[in-house]
Amino acid sequence: MLKNKTLKILIIISTLFLSAIYYKAFIKADITLISNVRGKILLQVEQNGEAWYVNPQTDERYFLNRPDDAFNIMQNLGIGITNEDIKKIPIAEANFAGHDADNDGLPDVIEDAVGTDKKNLDTDNDGYNDKIEILNNYNPNGDGKLPIDINFAFGQIGKILIQAEQNGEAWYINPDDNKRYFLSRPDDAFNIMRNLGLGITNENLAKIPEFIADKKLQNDYIVKNNTAIAPTDNSLRKYTDTDYYFYFNYPKDWQIQKPNDFDNVIFLGDYNKSLFSEKKGLITIIYIKTDQDLELDNFRINSKPATKKNIEETITLNNNSTLKEGFEYSKSNSFEITTTIQKNSREFLQIALVSAGSENYYTNIYNNILDSAEFIETSCQTCQ
Repeated sequence: MLKNKTLKILIIISTLFLSAIYYKAFIKADITLISNVRGKILLQVEQNGEAWYVNPQTDERYFLNRPDDAFNIMQNLGIGITNEDIKKIPIAEANFAGHDADNDGLPDVIEDAVGTDKKNLDTDNDGYNDKIEILNNYNPNGDGKLPIDINFAFGQIGKILIQAEQNGEAWYINPDDNKRYFLSRPDDAFNIMRNLGLGITNENLAKIPEFIADKKLQNDYIVKNNTAIAPTDNSLRKYTDTDYYFYFNYPKDWQIQKPNDFDNVIFLGDYNKSLFSEKKGLITIIYIKTDQDLELDNFRINSKPATKKNIEETITLNNNSTLKEGFEYSKSNSFEITTTIQKNSREFLQIALVSAGSENYYTNIYNNILDSAEFIETSCQTCQ
């Protein structure tokens, strides 16, 4: 056990930092709450009824402000779908307002989306108008029923789907009934979002990570003065820490940055806005110095909420004792690996990877950084 509270806090902080800019919000989030609201529209009942959309791909909440803003968010988060697949999801009777040339109860824009004749109230001339057939899952364009697939529809809940083979029509798949709701004009889409909203308290809303348009930080000092092309490979850059005396190599097209509040922490990433929506990786490097003797076992993490531990090994890396641990987050299709390298009983370097992307690609990058990481025993100038 650690012998004083300060060291406990230090190790807790170093562990949390593996989540870094974006992922720290995910670690702190209430996993059960997020699983219950994933893909839903939330209404802030203790405020002014502000609406939020929880993106099921990233578990981030997006603010639905004005109708135009909400409509743009829906379009930007949309996922393309074929006409064949969209037919597998039943249509909800909502947003059926607008010009209806044949008076069949379906506005022209929806008829364009489903492929019926907007000038003929019974496209297939079977005695039932197009609206009645669609709402009862019958094919309005021919014989038989629509190819409704409940399992397929369930796999799309909470998503915004864009008809890639039509005119880019957008549909929202409501998690409460597994049906698709047409998102036509901005006002219509905004009203649908609000009508389907689920009330949530400020306290619970705060447990869901908020999407921020641009999380990337710039730090020219690090780029210009602490890095150089690696002498052994011009596809890599070498970072040399002039305060804590260690160095490592990293891909030169990655961003490297330091947070203002912690000069012992370095962030490496290859994403622009959202780690999870871009399915990318983030590597955090933390220098830890204590005032008491510690063992590597002090950094061991036996378990984490909503994860499965899949790596635990103690190895020697560049002549230093090293503890390596890994966890999988099954509900978010992401994983993390944390490696603590011991310089001596009071100095450690912790290198952590959090990724929502390709496991092989990011673990290879991560392992290459680990292999290149070394402590500097003398003046930093000798290692440039």
